Amino acid sequence: MCPSPLELGEYHLGLLPRDQAAALARHLAECPHCTREAVQLKDCLEQLKPDLAMGPLERVRVLVARLISGAPSGGLVGQPALAPAYAGVRGDQEGPLIYQADDVQIAIEVHEDVDQPGRHAILGLVTGPDDFSELQVHLWQAAQRVATVPVDEQGNFVIPNLAPASYELMLNGPAIEVHIQDLKVGTSG
Repeated sequence: MCPSPLELGEYHLGLLPRDQAAALARHLAECPHCTREAVQLKDCLEQLKPDLAMGPLERVRVLVARLISGAPSGGLVGQPALAPAYAGVRGDQEGPLIYQADDVQIAIEVHEDVDQPGRHAILGLVTGPDDFSELQVHLWQAAQRVATVPVDEQGNFVIPNLAPASYELMLNGPAIEVHIQDLKVGTSG
């Protein structure tokens, strides 16, 4: 049985217990799929190195967000309290997805991009941090960064002109990094 992406990441960072790391190393020697995934992880982390370079006293909390609320089926009725103000706008593909990572919440909606037919836009709202001035959102697809946008002073961000695909979204700030994995844009399931 193949390890989870989280377990591969912990292996790469040297965080697994010795016996578990040895078992995973044996698995990697035999499984081309997991070996390929481990190489992609290493390449992705190498590309991130300049962005994540820290001084000796800096600490960044790295969190993986979990989906806590999907799209409600009945429009704005029963909408989560932290849903973005634009929820329910005509042309929605689905309602907001609410992600939680510690004290940070990120509400995301995917819409058709009105300026780019056949493309999509992500509309997001970040709540929780006291200061939004240095927050940025990075969008990745297949280990390649496809967009970087700032978070405005109210916690909003927009990423336009996206092809239908599965992405990873990362919210970065001076003391925090939040990951949203497998964010589907314009695809089902």
